Amino acid sequence: DLVEKDPDRRYKMLVFARTGSPRGVLSIFFSKDGLHWGECAAISGPLGDRSTAFFNPFRNVWVYSIRDYDPKTIGRFRRYAENADILEGAKWNKGEPPFWIGADSLDPPRKDLNTPCELYNLDVVAYESLCVGLFSIWRGQPKDRAKPNEICVGFSRDGFHWQRPTHDAFIPVSEHYGDWNWGNVQSAGGCFLVVGDKLYFYVSGRSGVAGSAASGASSTGLATLRRDGFASMDASDAEATLTTRPVRFSGKNLFVNANSSKGEL
Repeated sequence: DLVEKDPDRRYKMLVFARTGSPRGVLSIFFSKDGLHWGECAAISGPLGDRSTAFFNPFRNVWVYSIRDYDPKTIGRFRRYAENADILEGAKWNKGEPPFWIGADSLDPPRKDLNTPCELYNLDVVAYESLCVGLFSIWRGQPKDRAKPNEICVGFSRDGFHWQRPTHDAFIPVSEHYGDWNWGNVQSAGGCFLVVGDKLYFYVSGRSGVAGSAASGASSTGLATLRRDGFASMDASDAEATLTTRPVRFSGKNLFVNANSSKGEL
């Protein structure tokens, strides 16, 4: 935490502890060096497993991505809690945090399952001038395969309201048995790292067990993307032009990501 004033709380760790199935709490720990940790500083309100948290630097608040479940309507979804103080933000009772987001009607069911999709997890990180969200989408539970969760991507200007230009899988499961990611791919908590001119996405994957819903061997995978490479408009060999809609901004600098070596901007 680069804005934390207390050096003993520079590093923060949240650990899920199960109090029931699948419910539990997050235990909050602090450290000055990321190696030596103090005793548990606080325990969050009740939440489902796979709940996470992130810092929103545009609003200067800690946000809890709280998993909940409604079997009669949306299934797995997210509740939202925010506070500038990570400890104060963790104080809620069951059902108090407001509804945030879930899967929607544009998330395509798998043809072999035809199960309405649910939002299994949402990890968020600030990147450039927006928030990037990695949506782990649950597409059903086969009887003979680990649940084929896949990672989709969304973008937000405030960390609460989301735009999802595509609902296709950004980091999918493999459809080939024997691959490390045949079943259940999910994002790691930090979403991605900026490494030179690339983005590094560390993800978990499960190999599954044929004929069973078991997860099998679990592994960590690394996917890479060129920096700012979430979307692009590419010209062919023929001459063409691209005109954007008017852009207004209040900052001191405007950055344009363009390779115009054979043309002009």
